[in-house]
Amino acid sequence: MPKYTPNLNIQLADPATDGNQTFNIETMINDPVEKLDEALGLVPVSGDVRVATTGNIVLSGAQTIDGIALSAGNRVLVKNQTAGKENGIYTVATGAWTRAVDANSTAKLVAGISVYVEEGAANGKTQWQMTNTGAVALDTTAITFEKTGGAASATDTVIGSRTISDTTAPTGDTGSVTTLFGWLANMVKAITGGATWRTLPGMSIAAIKTVLDAATNAATASTLMKRDASGRAQVAAPSAAGDIARKDTVDGAITAHKAEADPHGQYLLESVAEGNTFWRVRTPSPLNLNDAKLPGSYGIDALTNSYINYPADTGNYAMLLVEVDPAGNIRQTLNSIFGAGIEYKRTSSVSGTWTPWISPKTYSDLTYYVRTDGNDTNTGTANTAGGAFATMAKAISMLPTMINHVAKIIVGPGVFDAINVIGKHGSGYISISMDDGVTYGHSFASVNIVGCTCKVMLYNVETRLTSATPFVIDRCSQVELWYCATVLAETTATQGIMFYSSKGSVVGCEISNRTTAIIAHASSMVNVDGGNGTRLGDRFIAQYNSLISCYSSGTGGTLSFSSTRGDGTWNGGVIQTGLGVINAWGDSTYANRDSFKVTTLTTGSQQLTAINTHYKIAFNVGVSDNFNSFNPSTWQFTARHSGRYLFQANVGFKSLGHGNLISLVLFRNNTPVSYIGEVIGGINGGAVAVRGTVDVTATAGDVYDIRAVSYNQAGVNVDMNPGVSFWTGTQIA
Repeated sequence: MPKYTPNLNIQLADPATDGNQTFNIETMINDPVEKLDEALGLVPVSGDVRVATTGNIVLSGAQTIDGIALSAGNRVLVKNQTAGKENGIYTVATGAWTRAVDANSTAKLVAGISVYVEEGAANGKTQWQMTNTGAVALDTTAITFEKTGGAASATDTVIGSRTISDTTAPTGDTGSVTTLFGWLANMVKAITGGATWRTLPGMSIAAIKTVLDAATNAATASTLMKRDASGRAQVAAPSAAGDIARKDTVDGAITAHKAEADPHGQYLLESVAEGNTFWRVRTPSPLNLNDAKLPGSYGIDALTNSYINYPADTGNYAMLLVEVDPAGNIRQTLNSIFGAGIEYKRTSSVSGTWTPWISPKTYSDLTYYVRTDGNDTNTGTANTAGGAFATMAKAISMLPTMINHVAKIIVGPGVFDAINVIGKHGSGYISISMDDGVTYGHSFASVNIVGCTCKVMLYNVETRLTSATPFVIDRCSQVELWYCATVLAETTATQGIMFYSSKGSVVGCEISNRTTAIIAHASSMVNVDGGNGTRLGDRFIAQYNSLISCYSSGTGGTLSFSSTRGDGTWNGGVIQTGLGVINAWGDSTYANRDSFKVTTLTTGSQQLTAINTHYKIAFNVGVSDNFNSFNPSTWQFTARHSGRYLFQANVGFKSLGHGNLISLVLFRNNTPVSYIGEVIGGINGGAVAVRGTVDVTATAGDVYDIRAVSYNQAGVNVDMNPGVSFWTGTQIA
């Protein structure tokens, strides 16, 4: 019984039932072929054309379209006819053109036409598609086409509208069209500084260039200044308080100031040395300084910084360093016969009295004198009744805060107030000494040296304080007390000299009648060289990580302090007497430490028979051995004490082949603990040596030896010459 296909209903023969039937050409061949032809005729056209039209044409005869000369049989996409119903695919003929067989019926156009144009100046290598969406009646309905591929195919119509955002900064170089344009818009907004990418900038680049090109050296309004060939800018003469001053204006002001008298009618600025802080001032009459006349014939020239003599009829000169302090005082340094470096001040009123003023720092060495017959209104610069100060407080007040030179205070015999030196710094030092230099005979209430980083030295100072510590050194870098004394009976339990967080020396001082002679507190370091005292509870006390080192030398005399309790230390304090220490054991020798040196036999050799095997080196001759800790029979050292040990070894080898490797290893209790060194044989072979130093932590009873290993050469001979091979060890901590 015959069968039929499901789609086209084409008859098929069934071998099981139709095997003996007569073959029928009409039903078995013709009918199926007609059905196939009908079905294929309904498939939409998708064939190529040679050219496509660019305008309305006559649909007949051979002609040239889009630059291509056509011949009969060529296929043409006609898409620009005035009568749109004529559009479609045609075949060229010498007479009237006919529609191509694959596009000549309404049924064949139902699904649309898509064709590729092969040639043509405008349309070559492009793809076109019929855009009709409804039913098409051939030769009745206008047929339209659009470009879907090839050159210029991305039209606005095809692409459509896009919206970009200028809020996202670029993050790369690849993205969609919208993304790329958004990044570009963000950059435009950043460059112009506008609210959006399409906001116009305040000034175009061309306008900016115009402004820059208009910059001038002339004093022209609303223009930029530019430098001339010498790098100078030009401005108009100033007229308002906020204007920039010109050189000619400044020079004119200086000249005018030179020419006019001092507002108070007393001083005239005569010359200024550029870069020099000293001004030379001319006074119309001798300058009064506390009723003392300043001789008018002496001064210092600022240009030469030297004393010069001026004739009396030219006026009176003095060198003045002018400065106004926060209180409004005019401070001026007078360098005259009164002495270089002495500074004076007066109030802003011309009638104010000149009084000494203390500079923040020293400009040269200073010396002041204190005497019982002196006066604090004196200058303090002469050892006379009319020149010296009367009190220590006055003399110390004359010292600047910054001491970069030598500042001396020399005191005559007598009874004086306390010595209080507080907050002095610098690279120089302060010296307070007695005028006779050797005897006491000078009594001071007390001594307090506080917060000084410059050195302070006191000579022959004796204190009277009995109710508290007479000598207090607090937070100072270096204070030295030479031949000072405190011997009066105390009224309360106090120390003689106390160092608190300070460093200093006590040389040849006498301290008696005190609970403690010297106490060092809070990380202080005190050196005591000689001295004496009686009726003391403690001699020295060191506490809170402080150190007192004491000895007797020719400088300080005999160290002789008589105390009932001796010395005391607390909280990490250390008191060291005698010659000092050189190690952590508290002695000046190495007698308490393990220490040895051994070497090998005078002649001979020891062989490393096999490779990759450790051989103990036969160190069998002892040179030194503190505790007989080295055994020459076993070639081993035994640590007698626990601690840190430093081992050093040097082993020679008589012949080592090129490229062969030897290592020297320290063994502890038959276990390798550290490599000492290694060597590789040279290109010519021959003798080599392995040397090195290691430090290890040992426990008492640990046994050590030195072993050598050859990694790629058997039969290496160890050089047993004692001048080549040795081993030393020392306990270092």
